[in-house]
Amino acid sequence: MKFRRLALFIIRGVRNTFKKILIIFTITGLLFVNTNAFASSIIIQKIDNENINKLIENPAFPTRIDDIDLKLYDTTNNQIPIFNNNNLADFYVDDDADPSWYNETNYKIIKEAIENASGGDIIFVYSGTYCETFRVYRPVNIYGEDKNNTIIDGENLGNVVQIIADKVCFSGFTIKRSGNKLIFENSGIEIKSNENIIYDNIITENVNGININGGSGNKIVNNIIIKNKRRFFSSGISLLNAHENIITRNEVKKNGWTGGIYLYSSNNNIINNNLVLRNMYTGISIMISSSNNITKNNIIGNGIGVQLYQSIENNVTKNNFIFNRRQSSFKIEKIEQFKNTWDQNYWNRPKLAPHPIFGSKLITIPFLEIIPIPLVKFDWHPALKPYDI
Repeated sequence: MKFRRLALFIIRGVRNTFKKILIIFTITGLLFVNTNAFASSIIIQKIDNENINKLIENPAFPTRIDDIDLKLYDTTNNQIPIFNNNNLADFYVDDDADPSWYNETNYKIIKEAIENASGGDIIFVYSGTYCETFRVYRPVNIYGEDKNNTIIDGENLGNVVQIIADKVCFSGFTIKRSGNKLIFENSGIEIKSNENIIYDNIITENVNGININGGSGNKIVNNIIIKNKRRFFSSGISLLNAHENIITRNEVKKNGWTGGIYLYSSNNNIINNNLVLRNMYTGISIMISSSNNITKNNIIGNGIGVQLYQSIENNVTKNNFIFNRRQSSFKIEKIEQFKNTWDQNYWNRPKLAPHPIFGSKLITIPFLEIIPIPLVKFDWHPALKPYDI
């Protein structure tokens, strides 16, 4: 008799617990939400120095990311060389040449070459340390001789390089030591324009590495963005009100509290094929943004791998999430912000069952406080092995 009563007590307890769980999932509309598989993947050509001359810019930014080819251009004939013949340059810069070398095309600082250049000109900068900050206000191509030894040192004075012209190519430099005051006005490179290419640079020791502030159609390609954490809210790459940009094949490592890649109020961007490694708080943070595609990135050893905050219709697909303290999270205030897709990601180990992504809905109780209500999304098709990225 006692055994029977005990068994009934246990059964009732399990049943009541299950009902409570079912009610929670039903209220939030989560239990049977099957996010559609995001079948499209980004196809981006490997950037090869020998073949780069053949890559021609796609004239219109696509509305979807199916079969995108990343193609580069310059300001004159819609092609861009990875500059390897300094005899073709229009202007030259050398910080320690013989005094007799300087003339109307040869300069000691980069700023002077920009001031004398015209649209489409090539400026070649020899290896050295250039202690200066400057604005690029003409559509020119600026190439450093060697990214490891061609150094632009901002000496703690605001943005090191600010690009305000469209269709600038900037490649082959180490950019370091921006100012250390206001967060988003102290970057290694700040972009306030459109359709620029930032290629093959080292960005380090700044408040922010690269900040795209209101620009669109920019391509951030093949850069090393490391240890930009001079202020609490530092980040590696930040996008503020920036749309339709491509961030690909970068190494974004050991940056500050805002994270490796940070988007705020920025839509329709592609974040693809990056190594996002050991950033202090988030690897990739998407805030109040929509329709961004985060695809085929290695997201390793960050505080949170990917975090979505009040964002909608973003796609997080085919990424490797490995050894992050927390792999993913989201916070929403409106139920429509629940419409983000997590699909076909690798979650640190093979998963046969759908992988849960835990988040919360913020509810404000009048005269009291904001209370987070737990929610769950699912990656319904988790990968069984890591992607070769």
